[in-house]
Amino acid sequence: MIFSKLQVQVKKQFDVYTVDQLVRIASRFQSDIHLEYNGKQVDAKSIMGIFTLLIAVGSTVVISAMGNDYQQALEAISAYITQPPNA
Repeated sequence: MIFSKLQVQVKKQFDVYTVDQLVRIASRFQSDIHLEYNGKQVDAKSIMGIFTLLIAVGSTVVISAMGNDYQQALEAISAYITQPPNA
C-alpha cells in the first residue's frame, strides 16, 4: 500500500461550510485520508472529527493518505485548504 504525508499552511477558516466541502472532497477518494493538528489525528472524511481539531487560520496541518489514489487525494485537499477565501 502506498502512503504519503504533506504539511500545509491553512488559509481558510474551518467553519461549517469549509469542513463540509473538505469532507466532500476527501470522500471522492478511496484512500484512507487523515488530518493531523496539535498531535491529534482524525479521519478527513469525518465532519465531527475535523471539528474536534479546532484548526485555526495560519496554522500548519499534516495531511496523510494511504491507498491507490493517495496522490490525487493529497493534491485536492491541499489545494482546497491552502487556497485563500474568495479565491
